[in-house]
Amino acid sequence: DFKEALVAFARQIILASPEDRPEGAEALRAHRQQLGFLRTLIESALSSFDRKAERPEARERDFHWRFAMYGNEVPPGVEETAATLYEQGNLDEAGAAFRLLVDAFDHYAEGYNFLGCIADDRGNLSEAIAMYQKTVALGRNLFPKRIARSRYWSDLKTRPYMRGLRNLARSLKAARRYDEALSACDRLERECHDTIMADSYRAAIHLNTGRWLAAAEAAERVLDMDPSEGFVAAFARAERGERRPALENFLHAALNHPLAARLLTGLTCRKPRNHTDAEDYNAGVGYLRSLDGYLQDRRSPEGRRFLRHVIRDARVGSLLDEIRTVRTRWFEER
Repeated sequence: DFKEALVAFARQIILASPEDRPEGAEALRAHRQQLGFLRTLIESALSSFDRKAERPEARERDFHWRFAMYGNEVPPGVEETAATLYEQGNLDEAGAAFRLLVDAFDHYAEGYNFLGCIADDRGNLSEAIAMYQKTVALGRNLFPKRIARSRYWSDLKTRPYMRGLRNLARSLKAARRYDEALSACDRLERECHDTIMADSYRAAIHLNTGRWLAAAEAAERVLDMDPSEGFVAAFARAERGERRPALENFLHAALNHPLAARLLTGLTCRKPRNHTDAEDYNAGVGYLRSLDGYLQDRRSPEGRRFLRHVIRDARVGSLLDEIRTVRTRWFEER
């Protein structure tokens, strides 16, 4: 099979010579990035083959059982090569690589998840949602026949489904398709026991749609795992006129994320000074996007006015400055 495929590919490359055929040049140009990714894989395979001596399991190759064990799965090293392109921000090359992989491997759910992330990063929510839906559909078919929900995260075959469902809920929320997003959250909780992410997404959706009590309760359920959810709970409690719980939730979140607190209350924010500061700042940017329905659709939300007044208090400002100082010192000593 390998030789047959190699000969067919070689024939296409030879016939597509741009020197003789303009249409061949167009074909090569259209698939340039995928060919570049394939060249990387070929060079890696040949280099690995040249470095390794003949191993004892060579005796077993007559039966090809090791090859059969892989089935229709993308080898981890190949996925890592494509994922590295994405992590480095090379979205065009990563998109071409994962598109080639999903075309070559019929049930490669994680590839569609990466394609969804790439579309998401480009701001194409409709395409991202379609890719995540494909991830969920394929990922569910990868589940072992018998597996307890408590083992979902410990079994690698369940992860594409769970990651895809998380990303689907987040993208539907960003697209303001709130009913569909809540349905995806229900599936996360019901099918995967992923109550933390389900409640996190629900809290933002309820705040964006003006359901203050539901937003506060959902956010407060996950505060122990993610202190930043205190911002959502604080906004919701303040909108209900519950100043004391709003203050408590806000201070809990702000002492863990002082830069995010300034961003979310509409104040200027100094440039991040280290990796921890950057994570703090990015958390604030993430909430600005996630809570856009609440922050942008209302000229001056009551919750934001109240919390801006809180953060301008000299005592609170001193605490947040101290947190940043201690955090910077800890980072430098580490």
